[in-house]
Amino acid sequence: KKGNLEQLPKGKFGKAISEACSKLDTIQINNSPHCVTASTCNIPKETQLEISLVLKNLFGVFSDAGYVLPQEVTEQSILP
Repeated sequence: KKGNLEQLPKGKFGKAISEACSKLDTIQINNSPHCVTASTCNIPKETQLEISLVLKNLFGVFSDAGYVLPQEVTEQSILP
């Protein structure tokens, strides 16, 4: 049985999703000591910037295709 990422369509969108998932997984693994308990989770600024960059790149790929409407309000200050 194929994994979820292997089932993505080939091309720009599949590649963008796959890369974003991989980068977010790495970020999560590298920063898990900072968030052992959700109530005491303290994500370093550098990590917040890494996450923002991943989301910005993903947002860019999908907005180029017209799949994303411009947002007037940033949710939780994490979107580009």
